Amino acid sequence: MTYDISQDSISDSLNTKLIGNYVVYLDSVESTMDIAADLAMQGAAEGTIVIAEEQIKGRGRFDRTWMSPSGKNLYMSLILYPDMRYLHQISMMCAVSIVDTLSSILAEESSISIKWPNDVRVSGKKIAGILVENRILESSEQISIIGIGLNINFDTTEIAEISEIATSISGELGYQIGRLEVINSLCSNLERLYFGIQSGESIKVRWENMLDTIGKRIKLSSGEDIIEGLASSVDEEGNLLLILKNGESLSVNAGEVTSQM
Repeated sequence: MTYDISQDSISDSLNTKLIGNYVVYLDSVESTMDIAADLAMQGAAEGTIVIAEEQIKGRGRFDRTWMSPSGKNLYMSLILYPDMRYLHQISMMCAVSIVDTLSSILAEESSISIKWPNDVRVSGKKIAGILVENRILESSEQISIIGIGLNINFDTTEIAEISEIATSISGELGYQIGRLEVINSLCSNLERLYFGIQSGESIKVRWENMLDTIGKRIKLSSGEDIIEGLASSVDEEGNLLLILKNGESLSVNAGEVTSQM
């Protein structure tokens, strides 16, 4: 199969200083996350990205399967070595980077938002997901492996189980788009925001303003528990603050929002 991207085309077109300074481009893998984690443990440079045309066992949050048809979308994992002080902003940074990328491609009237904590949606339909896995080495160095799955030229209407809940860039535009353009934009936005965080800027306010969960009554799955309440705000760490039916407040640092009303 002939693809519209290659290792050389990605490397040659990026104008970033850190993100994508080393590109690993593969045809078919079980998961880009696993490849990136192995590379990080071997001392790969910060900013290394792993991109695959297809994932056999692509995964999202809670070990859910991420559909990864060949040659259609972006399946990328990024290696960062962030300071512990801003580790909590990494997931926010990635979600905002994707929103900024989509905003530069889609029509101005497109409704792009984030469902807490980091599902990016267009008009309420999921278009991208983020998975962040952190590890600490014996040297106390922090490793963050960031997986990004972004639907680009995937016709989600062809798959009944996701046709009503997922979309893609081409589905929103009405025509297919070159994936290299998307990769370039995303890597540039990731780098800009990452450098900003390193210089002391906070991404929390921008991320919070993009959340479509705030102000809504939600059901949240946390382990075996289902929690219902009003999503009132998020704190500096990104935890979701809920007001329960009995009036009590609850801070939630993980979970799956299953409905928003």
